[in-house]
Amino acid sequence: MPTKEKTLTDADRTTLKAIMDRLVPAVDDLPGAGSMGLAQEAERIAGKVPRLQESAVKVLGAVSVDMRSHARGGFQALGPESQDESIREVESTIPADFANFLEIAETLRGAGLTAA
Repeated sequence: MPTKEKTLTDADRTTLKAIMDRLVPAVDDLPGAGSMGLAQEAERIAGKVPRLQESAVKVLGAVSVDMRSHARGGFQALGPESQDESIREVESTIPADFANFLEIAETLRGAGLTAA
C-alpha cells in the first residue's frame, strides 16, 4: 500500500506492473505494458501531475486492500479473471480516480509507448 507521503513501495510497483499488464495486455510477441517496463514510466508521469499521482496512489491502495488480493498473496498472485474483477471493483468504487489512472495509460499510448 502506498506510503503516507504518497510514494510507491516496491510491492506497489509490482502491483502497478500487473495492473498495467491487465489494462494493456500482451499482443502477439509484444508483452503487456507492465512487462515492457512501462510501470516506471507511468510512475514518472503520475509524479509530474499531482492529480494523477493522488489517483494512482488511491487505485493502488484500493487494490491492495481488496480481500481477494489478501487471501492469495497479493494482486499479482491472482488469476487473470480475479485480477479483472478486482480492477472492475476499484473502477466502480472510485470512478474518478480510476479515470485519472487510465489517463496515465493513455498518455503512454499517446507517446507511442504501448502496442494498442
